[in-house]
Formats: sequence, structure tokens, C-alpha cells
Amino acid sequence: MIRTETEYRRSLERLEEGAKYLELQRKQFKDLGLNKKETERAMAPTLSFHEGLKEEIELYEQMRRGDLGTLTSLTGVGYWLIGLRIAKGWTQKELAEALGVSEAPV
Repeated sequence: MIRTETEYRRSLERLEEGAKYLELQRKQFKDLGLNKKETERAMAPTLSFHEGLKEEIELYEQMRRGDLGTLTSLTGVGYWLIGLRIAKGWTQKELAEALGVSEAPV
């Protein structure tokens, strides 16, 4: 999970680098004579990682817009608090102060 603006920027860079790598990998598999199905199977782990990174970026952007969704159970409190902190543009310290707790990872 992306928790800071720095991690977000790094993730965007990794996504861009990953897209270039995927193009290169597809070309290499084509040059090796693999068909489309074989290429997709060989690239599945890389594609899965790339899609996961895209989802993390989208989630961070959603939280940054303040779209936190509804808290329906206590199991989601941690993620909801992270989202609140991101939406407010607060540091962990600022969130802890607002909650009146210590600055443990929040």
C-alpha cells in the first residue's frame, strides 16, 4: 500500500519503467517464436505485478481525493485511517496528534 507522496511518485516511475519493460519482454518473446498465448503465459507474473501496482496507485489517488468509502467493520480501521491521513495531507505525527494518540505507525 502506498502511504506517502514520495512512495506515490516512485510507484508512478516504476509503473512507467514497467510498461517499457513489458514492451521489451513481448518483443523478446516474439523474437523467440512464442505465439500470443505462450507470451501471455510467460509474462503472467510480470503482468500481475504491473496490474497490482496500477491498483495501488489508483487506490492512493482515490484516498487523496477523500473518497474513503464507508467504514463497515473494525477490520478496516487501519486502512481507513491511512486514507484519512492521505486525504487530509497529514503526516503520521499530525494524525496521531488529531487522534490524541502516540505516533506509532498510523
